[in-house]
Amino acid sequence: MKKAVVFITQSKARSERTGNQYDTTLKEIFEDSSEAFIQFFTGQNYKLEETMTIEFPKTENRRADGVFLISSTEGEMVCHIEFQSSNDSTIPYRMLRYALEIHQRKELPVCLAGIVHEDSLVKKVFAEVDKMINLQESSTYRRIIKEGKKEALTEILLHQLNVKFGKLPESYVEQIEKQDYDVLEVIAGRIFELDKPEDLDKYLN
Repeated sequence: MKKAVVFITQSKARSERTGNQYDTTLKEIFEDSSEAFIQFFTGQNYKLEETMTIEFPKTENRRADGVFLISSTEGEMVCHIEFQSSNDSTIPYRMLRYALEIHQRKELPVCLAGIVHEDSLVKKVFAEVDKMINLQESSTYRRIIKEGKKEALTEILLHQLNVKFGKLPESYVEQIEKQDYDVLEVIAGRIFELDKPEDLDKYLN
């Protein structure tokens, strides 16, 4: 039978500023690896089918951290993972409202599962988040991220140029791979103005 599953994760109380920092970082990490996190928290090999957005009225400034339509051999269900860095007496009511909203949208029976992790696991998770925060502040991390963006943009740009011109000459492929991120960004923005591979010459260093 299809069902909606709601998971809650909580830790001991922290300061509001630190808690918000942890919450935000966890959400950013989660966005990049949603399926892997779902499998970690649920302990099941679920497949991510759709990311859902669940919001309360704007006056309440509330939005669910992660609500996903997932599937397994048993069928589809909804997984809701909420990051909470401090004990909040209102969260059971908020989770109930989320569950009702999910049920209304997907018309699925709802199964609520509250999970409070052991201190050792909580400390381990937040220790990893600490490392991530410190890493993000380092120049090495920023350089790695920039190189990763360049590699991704290079791959996308070469694909677009191959689609536009057929097979792009190898000499142009090599030149594009040597360009800085800013140059690649300019070429990507002007790609519709290019009529032939030679038009790339004015942008290539």
